[in-house]
Amino acid sequence: MGFSKGTLHYMKQNAKSDKPFTLNAHVRERLEEWGKTIEGIEG
Repeated sequence: MGFSKGTLHYMKQNAKSDKPFTLNAHVRERLEEWGKTIEGIEG
């Protein structure tokens, strides 16, 4: 995926809470690309 341990930890901790959180633009772009890849695999 190309995320650092710190970024993954940040996303995991914030995803557990119900509060909205922000991502840096480059992280958001990578996450969106990863989502498109998964959608392509699942068909």
